[in-house]
Amino acid sequence: MKLLRNQFLSVSAKNAIQIIVRFVVGLLNMKVIALFVGPSGMALFGQLQNTLQIGTTLSGLGFSNGIIRYNSEFRNEPKKQQLFNSSCFTSTLLVSTLLGIIIIIFSKDLSNFLFNTAQYQLICTFGGIYLLSTSFFNFVIAILNGLQKLKRFIILNIIQSVSLLIFISIATALWQTEGMLWALIVQSVFTALASILILVNTSIK
Repeated sequence: MKLLRNQFLSVSAKNAIQIIVRFVVGLLNMKVIALFVGPSGMALFGQLQNTLQIGTTLSGLGFSNGIIRYNSEFRNEPKKQQLFNSSCFTSTLLVSTLLGIIIIIFSKDLSNFLFNTAQYQLICTFGGIYLLSTSFFNFVIAILNGLQKLKRFIILNIIQSVSLLIFISIATALWQTEGMLWALIVQSVFTALASILILVNTSIK
């Protein structure tokens, strides 16, 4: 009983650290954006981020809860686990690619819709990369959660939060609004690469 209590407290403490880090980093991101590009820049960042997050949600097809559940249930059945994860990954990849192609085709219209100018068409075009990268990141996060690899789960979430702050701070300071928007795209690729490294070095048992 005491062991279970200690484990629960350890898990709660680690999760609390992750939540606090993400909260603080979120506030710092808003401060940096407000400092260099003002309220209008914050609005543009929010519009792009929210739009891409909607696309990422659609790409995930609501698989996250299922990935968590079945990776937990099939922990001692690697073949079933691998088959399930492969099916989810393939479906997510196909939908992400399809949505990415749609974004590329209509990137100019999307730029006009979000920013009232075609100036950011190229950034919107690379929004398709964001969908693929973030969908893969969410896929890995769900697997780690299902496997109860809490330490790696928390580390990866912290990497995502802190790296976004770093990319936004540097890019916004150097290139203002355009740099801020590009930072969102580039950081998603960085976190996808980080998730690959963590997943490759994670045992499924």
